[in-house]
This record gives sequence, C-alpha cells and structure tokens, in this order.
Amino acid sequence: MLTYKVLLVDDEEEVMDTIEHRISWNEMGFEVIGKARNGVKALEISEKMQPDVVITDIKMPYMDGLELARNLKQDNPDMRILILTGFDEFEYAREAVHLEIEEYILKPVNANELSDCLKRLKDVLDKEREEKLKEIYEGLEEIKDQLTELIDEYEEEETHTGKADELIEALDALEDASETIEDVLED
Repeated sequence: MLTYKVLLVDDEEEVMDTIEHRISWNEMGFEVIGKARNGVKALEISEKMQPDVVITDIKMPYMDGLELARNLKQDNPDMRILILTGFDEFEYAREAVHLEIEEYILKPVNANELSDCLKRLKDVLDKEREEKLKEIYEGLEEIKDQLTELIDEYEEEETHTGKADELIEALDALEDASETIEDVLED
C-alpha cells in the first residue's frame, strides 16, 4: 500500500503527541514524518521532507497556521492542509477556504473525526495519484509507438543500423517502465 507523508504542526507538544498516538497512521496509509511547534520550523521540515499532508494549528508563535498554509501552497499547490484549531472565527474559516484548505476542524478533535477526514483525504490522494500514473503510462505508450516507427524506418535504411540498435534499447526500457506502471495501476 502506498503511504502519504504527514507533518504535524502545533505549538502544544501534547496535542501533537495525542494526535500521533491516537490515529492508526500506517493502517490508514499515512506516515508521520515530522513534528514542528511553529510555522517557521514547519517550513524547514517541509522543504527537506516534502510531506503530502500538513496538519496544523492556526495560533502559533513566529508564523501562524494560515501564513504557513499560504507559504506551503505557494511552493507546492498540490500539498494538502488540514487545520485543527480552537478558534471558531469566521475570518479564519474564510481565509482557510481562500487557501483551499482540505478540512477546518475545531478542537478538541476526537480520533474518529480526524480518522474520517484522513480516510476522505486518502481517497482523493489515491485517485489523483492513479490519474497521474495513467497520464504517464499513456505518454510512455505514445513514445513507444514513435520509437517503433523510427526503428522500422532505420532498419529499412542500411546507413542507420547502429541507431536502430540504440532505439531498440530505449524501447525496451520504456516497455519495462510501462509494465511497472501498469502493474501499479492494476493493484
């Protein structure tokens, strides 16, 4: 099963520890790859670890969760962000919608509620990953067809026999890559 990398961000260590230990991350297809107590540290970790999902509080020192989300989305628009907050204020929620935040969850959050959010998110991520793989597969198939045509042309002309051999090697590599993607898509 493919796993998605998660970064937890909250200025309260106990909140992050509770979330980390109350969710069955591996069973759900996620892995916690880091924790940060503020947005600045979260950006540093994010640059190195490239998480798929960031779960963040809003109110934190140095950089709040909304500013963090803005920076993360600017660098990686496909990154998914969940906000957990104790603040039920319309302005925060409106900004979260503007930033295309996946979920805006009020604290205290229970494990079932967060698990449900993560299940929905995993379904979306899986579907997007499958679509990207299909696009890659279709691109590889098109390249294979073009290489096959070139090989046929070069084999007919005696002056390009060495090139045909090189193209056949490239075609073999593409066929291997296509088969690998096809296997992933079937699973």
